[in-house]
Amino acid sequence: MRLQTTLFGENFAFASVKDVLAKANEPRSGDRQAGLAASSMR
Repeated sequence: MRLQTTLFGENFAFASVKDVLAKANEPRSGDRQAGLAASSMR
């Protein structure tokens, strides 16, 4: 299921609810290695 929205003129798209929740939280140990980390803090 693809989830997407536009906030303040910037588009955001996520592959799954798991992806949304992983990127909505503070970075945790192993997130980047697992491919769940957000590419920016924005």
